[in-house]
Amino acid sequence: MFSVYNYITMDDEQIEKFIKLYGEGDGNFSLARVLPEYAENDARENENGEGLELRTILSGKVSFDTEDLPPIPVYEKMAKDGLIFKIDWQSEDMIEWGIGHGEVRDGAFYHCIDFEETANYVREWTGEEWDPGKSAFAEEYSKLQHKRL
Repeated sequence: MFSVYNYITMDDEQIEKFIKLYGEGDGNFSLARVLPEYAENDARENENGEGLELRTILSGKVSFDTEDLPPIPVYEKMAKDGLIFKIDWQSEDMIEWGIGHGEVRDGAFYHCIDFEETANYVREWTGEEWDPGKSAFAEEYSKLQHKRL
């Protein structure tokens, strides 16, 4: 199991649209707000134990964590519901590496792992070459049905 840091970026208009669609609740970000089945793999709390503030997350100022993979079904639902946003994610658990990007185009969410960026990042931090063929993250990600960037 590994952590994935997700950065979502929306403009103010899209943040207001998100709130109208899914509600603001207690003001904290929650994946379960979009898809209830994500209640158990929800955004973790930040380092000082406080909940992650909805508007801060949606503006891309801080990341939120998920386990194993980026929550692609949540992003797909948000796109189908008419939201426009971009996503950058990174898994860097020293064992499993993966950097990827996604964005909404024509009402659909497109995404991919950036193999070159991941390889460069691993080389910079470890001095070793990254082999996506030996990466559990890349293997799990490849099982997702997706529209490639």
